[in-house]
Amino acid sequence: MDNKSCFGREAMTLQENQYIRELENQVQRLTLLNVSYLKQIRSLEGKMACLDSRASLSRLRNGPEFSNNCKEGEGNVEGPVMTKAQKHHLDMIKNSYAFMVGEIIVDGVRSPGLKTLQIPFRITRLLLRYLFKR
Repeated sequence: MDNKSCFGREAMTLQENQYIRELENQVQRLTLLNVSYLKQIRSLEGKMACLDSRASLSRLRNGPEFSNNCKEGEGNVEGPVMTKAQKHHLDMIKNSYAFMVGEIIVDGVRSPGLKTLQIPFRITRLLLRYLFKR
């Protein structure tokens, strides 16, 4: 009986060692996969930042296209190169009352709290400023 138990233990430890090696190999493969997925995610985040900046610029633009210096896979985006006419048009949009009302509402929704409670007062003040300016 002692011989069987000794051989059984040795066989179990060999099986256990083999199983442990297989698990370690699987962990190593999963780690490598995880690293490659993280690299893909970082690359996609950079592309998304570039696309987001292009989308926000395309909503504001009217006239000649903006020159955007997005590089493939990079999140660092240099600002758009704008002509004087484009800057003037952008300033006109930013100073329009429709834009200002939208900005007040977006500010109130984006950071709820005091700004949300101030929405009616800020819109009233803007309306009064508009009426007295005429």
